[in-house]
Amino acid sequence: MWPSRAHLLWTCPALQEVRPVMPAPIDRVEVVMRSGRSLSSMLQQAIAESPDAITLATDGSSRFDIGSYAIVSEKPPFCYADADEQEDQSPFRMELLALVMLFETLVKCDTLPRLATVFVDCESALKALAAPGRCGIPLLAQRASDAIKGIRQQNICVSMHWVPSHGKRPGWCAPAGYAADECRRLNDKADDAARRHCEQRCRGADRQVWAGQLVAAKAREVQVVRFSSLAGTRLEMHLQCTAPANDAE
Repeated sequence: MWPSRAHLLWTCPALQEVRPVMPAPIDRVEVVMRSGRSLSSMLQQAIAESPDAITLATDGSSRFDIGSYAIVSEKPPFCYADADEQEDQSPFRMELLALVMLFETLVKCDTLPRLATVFVDCESALKALAAPGRCGIPLLAQRASDAIKGIRQQNICVSMHWVPSHGKRPGWCAPAGYAADECRRLNDKADDAARRHCEQRCRGADRQVWAGQLVAAKAREVQVVRFSSLAGTRLEMHLQCTAPANDAE
């Protein structure tokens, strides 16, 4: 009777010396999210200090399927980073969520600046606000679009511009009234804030642990497949060596 593949992989004593360690897999995914700072108070303070115009940048970040977004300003300075508890924690959704939270919070402020300028390094997010129905997350994009309309109905100008990230497009020209290096620096601050908050959320999170386990499990699977092939070859060689010789005719 032929030995089973499971026997060869897990228990055959003849293969003990070459058998890799193969622990049982673990499958558990759970995320702890949320911070509790007030974006509304930060925006209202910024508007009080600069009632004519505020200039902001937003960004999103994601690692190990754990996301975060940030909203920052230099004049006056503030930095807000947060996330939500939805299953989709992709970078694009975080980019879009930053704009949703910014404009939904801004439209509810007691006072508004005459001009709100926002720099975004994600062209897809800007296109989503222009045409929410064509976006992969139409309901989220529509929320931001509706909030922008509510702000503009109060005779407030909302201006959004794309800015290259991470030093890309060295010849990029900023919109009139803005210096390119200042726009890039503001975007870098948003990127850094979103990334740092994402890293903070990743520490000890089960999704990060799961991602590490996934890499380890993949390596184990490759090791097991190779060992399985080796075990089959060893068995074939053993059977050839121990098979009785054919009777001569």
